[in-house]
Amino acid sequence: MFKNLSIKIKLMLLLIGTVLVVTVFAVFISISNIDSLSAKNITHFQETIMQQKHKELVDKGDIIINLVNSYYQKTKPKEMEENVKTSLSQRADLLFNILNRVYKEKTNLNQDELKEHIKSIVKSARYGKSGYFWINDFDYKMVMHPIKASLTGKRFVDTPKVPFVQLAVDALKKNG
Repeated sequence: MFKNLSIKIKLMLLLIGTVLVVTVFAVFISISNIDSLSAKNITHFQETIMQQKHKELVDKGDIIINLVNSYYQKTKPKEMEENVKTSLSQRADLLFNILNRVYKEKTNLNQDELKEHIKSIVKSARYGKSGYFWINDFDYKMVMHPIKASLTGKRFVDTPKVPFVQLAVDALKKNG
């Protein structure tokens, strides 16, 4: 079949065949390179994403650890005692300032009315969930108790159940 063809056509067929074989070979190499490059890119992308997610998890873990440590530090007995003291001191100072202002401004009231007005302010003052203020005199007598009115008028000296009343009055006497 190829005997009857001219040399020109034979060369053309040989050239076309060679170009075709080289093209097919080049396509297969290109596809192989694209597949390899795609696989590398996918692997690199996956590694990058994994590193980012790992860093995010580590960062979130650090935040949680710091938060837990912070709460732990705040709940140590010594720390809680200091926080309660500070909070109570601030509330007591606020109440004292309010009472001082009322005492100075309510000049139109007589002594008994002023005392009753001040008692009503102290009776309504609260701190925390269940904290309250009361009034004692320097003879350990309860002048006003906002929760148990039955305690009003009673003396609290040498009482083991509520030693803090005597301790507080003694400290105030000592410090003037």
